[in-house]
Amino acid sequence: MKMPEKIILRLLEDAVGKENVSDDESILIAYSRDQYWNFVPPKMPDYVVRPKNTEEVQAVMRIANRYRIPVIPMSSGVNVRGLCIPEQGGIVLELKRMNRIIEINKDAMTATVEPGVTMVEFVASARKLGLRPAVPGAPAVVSPVSNYMLRGVYHHISSIGIDHVLSMEIVLPNGELLYTGSAAFPNIGPYSRFGFGPDLTGLFMGQPGTMGVVTKLTCRMYPLPEAEEWLGAGFNDLSKAVKFVDELMTEKLLASCWLLHWSVPLITMAPSRDLQKLREDVLGGCEWFINLTFESSKGLIDYKRKAVEKIVQKYKPDLIGGPLPMEVGPIKNEWMYPRRIFNWFKFGNYFALAFWGPLTKFEEYHDLGLKFWKKHGLDPEKFSIIAAPTEPYCGKLSYIEMECFYDSTNRAEAESLTAFTSDMTNELIELGIYGWFRPYALAVKASLGKLKGNYVELWKKIHDIIDPNNTMNPGKLWPV
Repeated sequence: MKMPEKIILRLLEDAVGKENVSDDESILIAYSRDQYWNFVPPKMPDYVVRPKNTEEVQAVMRIANRYRIPVIPMSSGVNVRGLCIPEQGGIVLELKRMNRIIEINKDAMTATVEPGVTMVEFVASARKLGLRPAVPGAPAVVSPVSNYMLRGVYHHISSIGIDHVLSMEIVLPNGELLYTGSAAFPNIGPYSRFGFGPDLTGLFMGQPGTMGVVTKLTCRMYPLPEAEEWLGAGFNDLSKAVKFVDELMTEKLLASCWLLHWSVPLITMAPSRDLQKLREDVLGGCEWFINLTFESSKGLIDYKRKAVEKIVQKYKPDLIGGPLPMEVGPIKNEWMYPRRIFNWFKFGNYFALAFWGPLTKFEEYHDLGLKFWKKHGLDPEKFSIIAAPTEPYCGKLSYIEMECFYDSTNRAEAESLTAFTSDMTNELIELGIYGWFRPYALAVKASLGKLKGNYVELWKKIHDIIDPNNTMNPGKLWPV
């Protein structure tokens, strides 16, 4: 049913208050693009709507569903890689005003938050109770709700993994409420992932706002460690570095164990641009750097360090001056707290192609990436790749990311990165990966036709049952 825009505007104003709705182009343009504007073309929404609570979200969804207006949920406002660009116009549903930390339950080791809460607020509140959430390698103002739903990459991924969601309150496209996990049961808390029947919490994860709006999320919390210690190890031989990390992960000795191209730790912590000098001074000139993070009681850390030292002895001929204690200040800031993202952008805009795969294929991923990097005329000195082995380490599960910093005003470089991404999404599927980090546009396009069996057809049928009018972020997963 098509209605005049002014009538739609009035209905939305009635739902959330006139001051919380805008169709002013000078406001809308801020929601039309993100830092990936070189790769995802800007698109203007028709309205920005800012609800305060679940009831207001329900009212907006009923209007949108009735008049078939697209809705693009946006949590704390960190819109990255095109996931919140309104492909078909419609309503950007900005959820910043829903910013309550409803509960941090120390006994249950859980927290319940709304989508407008930022990670830095969440971490600060949790630390007062001796707890911490899973902290992602993302800006401090990222939303825990959207980050956990899309399975972020966490500083302690090697010990706590990527799945931290227990239950959710979701406003469906028709405005009705869905509770998942134990939140669906009366007279009990939302503290269990598995309530009754299928895992509906899992069904809604990994979706870029395409099946509903999460208005509350309950997640796992973790105790602050009594003590922590950081070591760094350098290798020039990538094969030996991979085997070293694999052995450490198999023994489950570390809170965090990341395999990084030498530039990554320096870019995230460096006070200057002179990376090559820092490479020599701090990393001993190594090509590959591994951070080893210990967390526990002091006595248990001593025990784990001795166990790590036994493994180190096997690789000592290949180690570059280590493992060495790492400078605590910048490391602690980088790995214990939400990321101080401003350090990064001294080096340009940020590009990444990220996916899940076995650590044992890391060398093949590296060689393939570098091959196509050079093919598209990109500077080999800018090519970087990391691996974050992930608990549970079944199948040698690891987060893999190819990344660089680039000049966003250089159209030729951006076009080369686009061509690289297009080639690599297809080549990586052929080489073998477990899946994409998130459903970004090129990855979705490359994958939907290659997944085996009835996977895509069933997924699409589930989506169409939940959102028959295709109002939720249309164009992000399925062709419109």
